[in-house]
Amino acid sequence: MHVFTLPIYSQESLYTLLKAYTIRHADKGYCQGQAPLAAVLLMFMPEVDAFWTFNEVCERYLEAYYDDGLERIQIDGEILYALIKSSHPSIYKYLKKNNVEPVLIVLEWFMCVFTRTLPWTTVLRVLDMFFCEGKVVLFRVAIVLLQRMFGTQALRKACPGIDDILVRLRDVQSVVKNSEEFVRETVRIALTPREVAQEARRQSRKWERNKQLKAAAITPVA
Repeated sequence: MHVFTLPIYSQESLYTLLKAYTIRHADKGYCQGQAPLAAVLLMFMPEVDAFWTFNEVCERYLEAYYDDGLERIQIDGEILYALIKSSHPSIYKYLKKNNVEPVLIVLEWFMCVFTRTLPWTTVLRVLDMFFCEGKVVLFRVAIVLLQRMFGTQALRKACPGIDDILVRLRDVQSVVKNSEEFVRETVRIALTPREVAQEARRQSRKWERNKQLKAAAITPVA
């Protein structure tokens, strides 16, 4: 069963879960990216358990992802680019040359934990890893996908501009034909939670500096 062909009772449960979450987090409200992950949880557990699991994921693993301005997920996009720059510099240069902003990659991938993009069997495997290891799995999966999409000169030549790249980024399933192979490749990515945390601190400081510079630039002169 696909996440977007739920039976009626599950649609009602999804509405109830998301409504309960918005009541619990009235300062944040509902974000469209929450529904796919919540729907998957409802497929495998009772409504109450799904709610508390979803709440824990949002507060612990995807902290601030659904806040106004989506600042946290934009920072995670910068983290991904920093990791790609280190591990696959040719892909990084290619994306930067074509003005592909990191948020264009991570917004749907990370916010929905790949539930809207990967083949269904692979979604389940990725969620298993995500629940065990946390957000580091999102970065590993993204690195593997970018490598499969743009890892060779021939692949990059096939997408010469930003429009071609964005189309390619939406066609994730074409590069994930075998779930077992994809998971093995993801597990082999040498990236630890500590490394992600270190890069997160660097990118957060950089983000705050840029915010301060922008604020200073638009402050009217007295």
